[in-house]
Amino acid sequence: MSQNILYVCNGCCCGHIEKGNSLVKNSLFHELLAAEDLDKTVTIEKPYCLGPCRMANVVKARIHGKHYWFSQVNKEEDVHAVIQFLKNPKEIPKVLENKQLPYD
Repeated sequence: MSQNILYVCNGCCCGHIEKGNSLVKNSLFHELLAAEDLDKTVTIEKPYCLGPCRMANVVKARIHGKHYWFSQVNKEEDVHAVIQFLKNPKEIPKVLENKQLPYD
């Protein structure tokens, strides 16, 4: 079984308010993973840069070997939606539908 990982970009643009981007809500990701008991099955990593900088803040989830990318995860409701997605990756929450990136 492959390891499930949530990559939360903390790079050159994501989280940099001086560039006009929102702060990355790292602590909220950790809190919600623990609250939903997902911290036992999903590892969180904070790479320096995931790539699509103009779409900050970017997260990528690797769930059961498949990759899912989301952009502009800037608000608390976006973070909650990512966690909901991790709980049920067969259904993308409405708030994330227009934020999904076409990468694999």
